[in-house]
Amino acid sequence: MKKNEKEELALIFKTLSNPIRLTMLEHIATCENSCHKHNISELAKLCEVDFSVVSRHLKALKDANILSSTKHKNDVLYTVSSTILKRRLESFLKLF
Repeated sequence: MKKNEKEELALIFKTLSNPIRLTMLEHIATCENSCHKHNISELAKLCEVDFSVVSRHLKALKDANILSSTKHKNDVLYTVSSTILKRRLESFLKLF
């Protein structure tokens, strides 16, 4: 594994080490194919935290390339960047 791949993987693991982020990611990932895309107010209600907290966690997930976002009218909608996430995790699991 190359150095930059290790750094990206470390950022993914660090980002996923937070229970609120895991809750948000699980919800977005499990509903992605069957539900609608997700906005900040829906995620704040799910995690029972303030919008600013959700916004901070979403930024961390985006910075780690775990989530991507699109603007739709007045909302920013979030989806899992599954290709990047799967590729990084698969390269790590090959070591075992």
